[in-house]
Amino acid sequence: MSAQSIASIYARLPEVAQREAEDFLLFLQQRYKASGPLEERQGHKAIISIRENPGFGMWKDRGQDSTEILSAIRREQWRRD
Repeated sequence: MSAQSIASIYARLPEVAQREAEDFLLFLQQRYKASGPLEERQGHKAIISIRENPGFGMWKDRGQDSTEILSAIRREQWRRD
């Protein structure tokens, strides 16, 4: 998709959707520290390893397998009375 077609789509969006698009672009720019097209960012790691994700390992201090915890929660929430 070209920049021109993106700009055309953006121009047809309602104002609230344009603000959402702007926020999302700022988020992406911050996440990938974009300074230009991908070709200009040689060596930049665009795909973050799962181990570098802040959510990785969030269950490590739970003391039991996360699948057991989730299964118990689902059984409780999905219980038919």
